[in-house]
Amino acid sequence: MDKTQTNNSMQFNHRNFYFIITLFFLLPLAQSCSVSKPVAGQDPYIMDDSTTIYSTNASKPFKYGYALTKQECKDEFEDYVRDYQLKKGDEVADIGAASGWVEGAFSVLVDSVHFYLEDIDTNFLSETQLNKVITYYNKVRESPQTNTFKFVIGTEKKTNLPDSTFDKVIFNNTFHEIYEVYDMIEDARTKMKPEGKLMIREAFSNDYKTIWHPDCNFKCYQVKKLIKIFEIQDLYITGMTEPENSFYNHLTFEKSKERSDEFLARKNKIEAYMQELDLINKFKSANDSVCTNKISADLKLHAAEIAAVYTTLENYVNTVGYQWLNNNKLQAAINVLKINIALYPDSANAFDSMGEAYMKNLQYALALQNYTKSLALDPDNDNAKDAVKKLKGLLHLPE
Repeated sequence: MDKTQTNNSMQFNHRNFYFIITLFFLLPLAQSCSVSKPVAGQDPYIMDDSTTIYSTNASKPFKYGYALTKQECKDEFEDYVRDYQLKKGDEVADIGAASGWVEGAFSVLVDSVHFYLEDIDTNFLSETQLNKVITYYNKVRESPQTNTFKFVIGTEKKTNLPDSTFDKVIFNNTFHEIYEVYDMIEDARTKMKPEGKLMIREAFSNDYKTIWHPDCNFKCYQVKKLIKIFEIQDLYITGMTEPENSFYNHLTFEKSKERSDEFLARKNKIEAYMQELDLINKFKSANDSVCTNKISADLKLHAAEIAAVYTTLENYVNTVGYQWLNNNKLQAAINVLKINIALYPDSANAFDSMGEAYMKNLQYALALQNYTKSLALDPDNDNAKDAVKKLKGLLHLPE
């Protein structure tokens, strides 16, 4: 399943951020570039639609961001908390944090983290707005708030954050918007503790596609280019959750060249298998079941080594599968999605995606089989529930 769900008129990327890259549909949980455009002639800072990310409607508890339930915080941000490695006592700076609503959601899932929220736009980030965010998410927590929040107004070149303070400096889907890249990286580096980490989580272009953010229209970086830019500032890659040619990634940089070398040694050891996997981006390979079966078998033999480097490889394969599905290259989509079934036999989403591919290919019995398996793995999968009901009707089977 392309895990895009609708809740209260807001689109969520549920759990693993599968993008429909062919439509250039990017993360709707983005902080800065998914602001709804105002109606012509309307004050740009008066938005009466309470369902948009930016709204001054009286029913919205704060004017920028989404007011999530406790379950929604868990569903949407558990992966963030894991990848940002948020833990008790951490000092965390979010550059481009807007109103701080994402940290508000984080605060439902973590305790005793000290958040600094930095932005250059006082229409989004202000003491008044931050207090509204905190007040709302304090209620969502259902227990006394133990996290702390402080906002800082920066500039295009400087964050104005305190030096040598942070365990984590994060750019949450905002790095592509930075104009003064080298100045900002240099400044961010001075804010990190010696053992601190700088993390970037967003969409990326790659060797197969150039991705543009739809609202802000900025070209997304390639991972390999970004690594070189950071090296100039003596910050070195020490982790990425997906391979370089994925369309979405979470990158970690540190001051330690030694730790980077250790990571790159592990990465290089499996590089041949990632290059083989990248063939699924080419129609001739993806449409050849012999080729995709070989890729699947080779990856399975080295699954442990790959998992030690990339924690969310499943996302990459699923996204490429949906590229072929959305381009109506159905056999290629089925071949690619079978790789995920082989690698992740306990993934409800892998079977859900396969069910969708078979359903679009009018192979209803196989679609039902895969949706049923997905539902067995995740009984709360409403998409699978709806699909099973529909398919049983098409196949004239009892519910």
